[in-house]
Formats: sequence, C-alpha cells, structure tokens
Amino acid sequence: MFSRLLALILCTAVMATMLLALRQKRVEVTQQILALHLQMQQSRQARWDQQVAIAGHMRPAELSASIGRAQLKLEPITPARPMPDRSNALAALPAEPARAP
Repeated sequence: MFSRLLALILCTAVMATMLLALRQKRVEVTQQILALHLQMQQSRQARWDQQVAIAGHMRPAELSASIGRAQLKLEPITPARPMPDRSNALAALPAEPARAP
C-alpha cells in the first residue's frame, strides 16, 4: 500500500514539474513573439520614414530630365490595359429565387 501511495505521489510530482516546464516554455515563446512583433513594427516604421523621405526629394520634372539625359528606356510598371470596372459586379450576379414562407 505504501509503495502505491509513494508511486502516486512521485507521478504527481513529475507531472506537476512537466506542467511547470511547459508553462515556462509558453511564457518564453510568448516573449519571443512579442519581441519579433516589436521588431517588425519598428522595421515598418523605418521603411515608412524612408519612403516619406524619398518621396519628399522626388521632383517629377527633374526626374524626367535625368532619365532623358541618361537615355534610359524605362517601361511603365502599371498594367498595359486598364483594370475592369468592378463597381457593378454584384449587379451582374443572378438574383436569388424568392422563397416561399
């Protein structure tokens, strides 16, 4: 009887220790996720600041003149054909049949 009780207490202690280890691991992983999230947010902010600085220095007339002087053959990055108008996309769907009450 004593050996069963000792085995039960030992198993409970091992399970409690494993549970505490898993909980600690979860806390560590959550901390890493938070740190990565903060780093991503800072990177986005830095990229946004760089884009704003670049946009502030761009002057279309000077840019066109520089491209002309360098004799660059640049292609537009916009689509060659206009995008289809999807404002009436729902109107083109067939109407649902009326349901009987």
